[in-house]
Amino acid sequence: MQLDTYTRVSLVMELVKKTDDQGNRIILKRYRGRVFHKDIPGNVGDQLEKVENLQCRPDDVLLCTFPKSGTHWVYNMTRMLQTKRIQYGGALNMIEFEDISAFDHVKSPRLFSTHLTYPFIPKAAKKGDLKLIYVLRNPKDVVCSYFTYMDRIECTSYIGNFDGFLKSFLTEETISCGGSWFTHTREWNSAIRDNPDLQVLLLQYESLKKDLYKNLQKIASFLEIDHDEKFLRTVESTVSFQSLKTLHGTRAGENRLYINYGDNGRLPIYNKGKGLNLIKTFCIVYCFLWVLSPSLYVLSATLIDSLETLSTCLACLQVVRIWMLGFFVVFFFFFFFFFFFVVHFFIIYVFSCCF
Repeated sequence: MQLDTYTRVSLVMELVKKTDDQGNRIILKRYRGRVFHKDIPGNVGDQLEKVENLQCRPDDVLLCTFPKSGTHWVYNMTRMLQTKRIQYGGALNMIEFEDISAFDHVKSPRLFSTHLTYPFIPKAAKKGDLKLIYVLRNPKDVVCSYFTYMDRIECTSYIGNFDGFLKSFLTEETISCGGSWFTHTREWNSAIRDNPDLQVLLLQYESLKKDLYKNLQKIASFLEIDHDEKFLRTVESTVSFQSLKTLHGTRAGENRLYINYGDNGRLPIYNKGKGLNLIKTFCIVYCFLWVLSPSLYVLSATLIDSLETLSTCLACLQVVRIWMLGFFVVFFFFFFFFFFFVVHFFIIYVFSCCF
């Protein structure tokens, strides 16, 4: 990417706008060699200092994620367990984007969220004075969800195609809060391993999808909250994808902090459905078969030529040859879908006519 706009805000913070050779445009803030979201208020250094000195309470909980890793999902299930109330929350108290002083007036128990990398979280959290929940998600799903999100909001930090977004995602010059997905994950994993004072629960997005109830039990146990099975099952059904999508469509999903993003501050966060899963599966299989196609064709042609030679020498193998040709037809039908089936069936048919 070539730097086309460079504005110095202070001695340690820069607002950077970059455009690559395809016209993809990204806007971010840079502070002491780290990249941050452009919407972090004011000077990044000043806001990080306020975050670092956040006055925490013993029953505070901080949810830590890289963007598009299930933040709203886990926030709502944790908040329901924490307050023992089934109520949807669209405002997540993101500490890097909010007025820190306003949190002093929030009643306990408080639940905060952050996309910051480990070095920038509150000092109290590093000392173990509050509990942390860290959620990790597969990066290939993160980048797809992140691009869709950026493509749907107004005043976005990225304008361009997926190819440019992916290239940015794989570097440190990506839209983040202190580092790329790789830096974020590495620093958090190192902290969890090396800092014995941390009170942290590690959750995996994929595990939450596979067995939500079991993970709800983990969260409740970690928060030292006693809930019966009936309540946990109610939470489980309430935080289902379709349920949260419906609740997010109400006024509860609006947030004044993101009013410039469009739709009265309602973020486009619940987009993934079965249709997208089918499309993704089809694309993966299609690409896989595209790579294998030449090799399978050579293999099939070689085997057919071998059968031709054998059938010429030994008339008794004529039945075997016909059976094998039928087998290849069925084989290509299941593995090459319509396009591959037609092409390879035609090739086999030509060979069979020459025998």
